[in-house]
Amino acid sequence: MRIEIKSFLPNTYHKFTVDVNISDIVFDLKKIVFEKIEEKIPLEQIELFFFKNEKKLESKVVLDNNSLNVIEFYPELKNKTLYIKDKGKQVNIVLVNLIEYTFPMVIILFFAYLKGIRNLNDVQKYSIFMIFFHFLKRDFESVYVHIHSKQMEFLMMILEFVYYIVYFGIFCGFNLIFAKMNNSKFIWNDKRHYTCLIFFIVSEICNFQCHLILRKLRINNFKSSNEIKVPKGNLFDFVYKANYFWEICAWFSIAFFIQLKSFYAFAILGAFIMTFWAIEEKKKFDEKFGKNIIKKAIFPFIL
Repeated sequence: MRIEIKSFLPNTYHKFTVDVNISDIVFDLKKIVFEKIEEKIPLEQIELFFFKNEKKLESKVVLDNNSLNVIEFYPELKNKTLYIKDKGKQVNIVLVNLIEYTFPMVIILFFAYLKGIRNLNDVQKYSIFMIFFHFLKRDFESVYVHIHSKQMEFLMMILEFVYYIVYFGIFCGFNLIFAKMNNSKFIWNDKRHYTCLIFFIVSEICNFQCHLILRKLRINNFKSSNEIKVPKGNLFDFVYKANYFWEICAWFSIAFFIQLKSFYAFAILGAFIMTFWAIEEKKKFDEKFGKNIIKKAIFPFIL
């Protein structure tokens, strides 16, 4: 398939065409464009997009997933003009994740050291265990499980650092270590603490399983991109973003376990952001598969 491309980049051809094979994925197309523009900008800064309706800016569609098959997932390109622009400096997602997941643990350890480990009550100790378990799992997944389809924009990196390091690490961490707590003695027959801890572990295991399913699917997409597949298994049979659902469950388990307003706020904000992302993802798959697949975005049978 031949695609016409218009460039918004300085010192490049204003308009040119490229040929796309049936097996090419978005990353292949970006490499072709990268050669056409004579490597004027880094490959990871190339943004390709088109408009479903040239007169409506809100109809813009960005080819932002490098592993998707171009012809299979974007059939509208046969009759559309594709545009290219520089989306600015990008940051390695793995490095960002390692920083934003590791720093909160360091900050919490520092606060615990200031107070004295022996002075921590049982709720604080088990809370630290839950938080560290989650973040260490996220670090492991970032390095060994996730296959990222794109880089991260600099502004998004700053926002995530504020969210995880400043708000959670400093504010929530300080609140956890130094706040006065009621019922701070952990007792195994305390139904609330017991239930929250068990539900947290179940949520983390299910979340990890979801990431393994997505990893396998993405590897298959890279190897053979003739068909775009929807993840199956776990709660993926009911929602598109089952990994987000279990992530939300894990954070609310921590919040209910600790019962501090700062942790409730963190969990609610995270749930709101992931729900928004899930709804946007659902729109993409609904446009692709229509009525053939009936799923909710993130919460089974609800949303």
